[in-house]
Amino acid sequence: KTQNPKPKTQNPKPKTQNPKPKTRNPKPKTRNPKPKTRNPKPKTRNPKPKTRNPKPKTQNPKPKTRNPKPKTRNPKPKTQNPKPKTMPQFLIALSLVMLLPDLAAAHTFKGETGFVSGIFHPVLGFDHLLAMLSVGIVSAQIGGRSIWTVPLTFVTVMGLGGFLGMQNIPLPGVEYGIAASVLLLGLAVARGKAINPFLAHLGVAFFGVFHGHAHGAEMPAMASPLVFSMGFLLGTAAIHLTGVSVGLVARLIKNGPQTLRYFGAGIAGIGVYILHILIKF
Repeated sequence: KTQNPKPKTQNPKPKTQNPKPKTRNPKPKTRNPKPKTRNPKPKTRNPKPKTRNPKPKTQNPKPKTRNPKPKTRNPKPKTQNPKPKTMPQFLIALSLVMLLPDLAAAHTFKGETGFVSGIFHPVLGFDHLLAMLSVGIVSAQIGGRSIWTVPLTFVTVMGLGGFLGMQNIPLPGVEYGIAASVLLLGLAVARGKAINPFLAHLGVAFFGVFHGHAHGAEMPAMASPLVFSMGFLLGTAAIHLTGVSVGLVARLIKNGPQTLRYFGAGIAGIGVYILHILIKF
């Protein structure tokens, strides 16, 4: 019994020899990844020509920056064009001031009696004409409903003032009120911006009384009060319509608003001149 276990111990020896070849097999496995690491090398070489391509791309914008240079040269003659245009406009404004013979006696109308006399009375009165043109232009500058409400307010109140004049009801400072209307309405046009509609209605209502009283007081003796009043109201409405048309057309014309500003400055200058004549004489 004691001799039998000896051969059992000899059998495990060959078992220990078997794992040796197992350890040798992984060696070729470690050699395989070496060529894998060599493959990315040509991949890193490929982007080199890619970095060379953007160089001509950066060169292209250079001629693009050269193009705007002649564009900046074009506006120079544009700024030079308005210089000769402003001079005729200024001369027009001055010519209005020069054409002022006997403005203090602008309301002494002589001619036909009745309806025709009423129509031409506001037209031949130079101060009346400028004030009513200014009312139409100011209403066009405001726009909206004021295009017709402002002139309508002037005509309505002027009819009331005309009734006072026909009844020989005295109104102090009629000529001064008319001259002040020419001055202030001209300044409103020269401002070139829309004024407050409430102030516009209030102003034309105040000045309309003076204009209407002057028309009614100067009614010819042989004229019918009703027919004459219809005539000067119609003539006033026609002048208002002309002023509105001038203001609306000026919006569509190049440098039209600027021309109206010069025109308004000329009207204001005439108002100053009329006040000077009234104060002096």
